[in-house]
Amino acid sequence: MALGEDHFMYFEGSDEIGHFMFWNEGKKSGPAVYTQSDLDTYTHILYLDVPPQEIVKRRLDDPGRDRSHVSINHVQRWVEAEKQMLRDLCYRNNILFCAVTSNVIP
Repeated sequence: MALGEDHFMYFEGSDEIGHFMFWNEGKKSGPAVYTQSDLDTYTHILYLDVPPQEIVKRRLDDPGRDRSHVSINHVQRWVEAEKQMLRDLCYRNNILFCAVTSNVIP
């Protein structure tokens, strides 16, 4: 496949650019929201691994949306669950997965 034909999906912690899962605090887990078409389309997934404290701050500072409060501990579990599920799905579907932290971005 030529580079021009590659398809990318970006995730930024629990504050998604693309959506992978939703997980309400107090629930045992959250549902993943992807389709077989997603798995057939994307060749690369870049997960922007933002610290949980930053995600909580961004949610609280978002004037455009009414977001419920979530704890840093919950966001940390959410992020780790997303990354693990994405790694597994990507491996099984021949999709390249990379978690990128802010210290890697210049």
